[in-house]
Amino acid sequence: MEHIVPRVAEALTVVGSFSGFLEGAVALRELFKEHGIGPHKNMVPDPLSWGKDLWRIDDVDQLLKKLATPEAASFPLRDPQRVSIRGTLYPCGLLSSGWWAPRAKAAPNLKGSDLQSWLYYGFSQWGPSWDFSWNFDQNLKTQNDAYCVAQLGTGDESNSIPVRIPIERAKQLLNDFREKGSELGIDDSEVDVSFSGLRVEITGFLYHRRHCPKAAHGAFGDSLDYSIWIREDQPDDDITILTDEPDFYSGYLWKCCVPEADLQRERITRDQAFFIWTHTNLVKGETIKYELDSLRHKEEYISKQHGNLVLLQKSSELIKGTPVLPKNEFFEFYQGKGKTISSPP
Repeated sequence: MEHIVPRVAEALTVVGSFSGFLEGAVALRELFKEHGIGPHKNMVPDPLSWGKDLWRIDDVDQLLKKLATPEAASFPLRDPQRVSIRGTLYPCGLLSSGWWAPRAKAAPNLKGSDLQSWLYYGFSQWGPSWDFSWNFDQNLKTQNDAYCVAQLGTGDESNSIPVRIPIERAKQLLNDFREKGSELGIDDSEVDVSFSGLRVEITGFLYHRRHCPKAAHGAFGDSLDYSIWIREDQPDDDITILTDEPDFYSGYLWKCCVPEADLQRERITRDQAFFIWTHTNLVKGETIKYELDSLRHKEEYISKQHGNLVLLQKSSELIKGTPVLPKNEFFEFYQGKGKTISSPP
């Protein structure tokens, strides 16, 4: 293995420069050019040529560390490269990356209350994830709807690389996520659907956004410049669920709500919203239940001061309730675009 990992370092680059990287940092180190899921769009490579060798990497953490070093900028990844890599697979994609990025922009100041401003700031600056492509009836309408975006990570959701999974394979995996979630001991009254992350080995293609003609332009300077693609027409590309289970995979549970009284406005903006969030170990039932209870108490506190709250969107099926904003519209709302929202029935 020791002779494989240096080859990974020697094969990775971006268009432009990794000069902003912090030495020794791991995982995501640049803020998206704009908050949201833009970097995930159209990240499907043009298969003009492919690397033939298979790189075996024991854990995704090794790859992420190599992506985060200045040395990684010295050698080109000329073509998409076949890899076999292990990590925790979770059915969400990052909504934004964190404040620690060297070129990170400060979150915009909201015009709402001090609490609203703090909740939005904390939410947008700490790299939350969202299951934006795993509702197969309402996933975002993009040119690559045939794929779901998951994350292969280690330790925390911000320490992950996107994985593109064909929709039919994703449907099978969703059953596996939910079956694993049924072992967490979370009562059905507490969540819409219980699910958990899976320890997996993925065989697919590692590629850079410069291999994707329709992807967002430029380089973001972190692992979001890369993705792992499971190709639908290739039997050798696969996701194997391993017998060992992750002990720790942390991330955010969140919900975005607005006071029902504010729905009388012609348009609602994020200035009126409350981004209510908490952080937990996403693969342990007791920690999830503890933080779900915390989330309910936070919502109750806000409701006492602002009246009934309406759910606009939520992080995943671990949050109860039916959002009133479709996922593509919420993405625009999160970026600052006003929306006309009807009261729920």
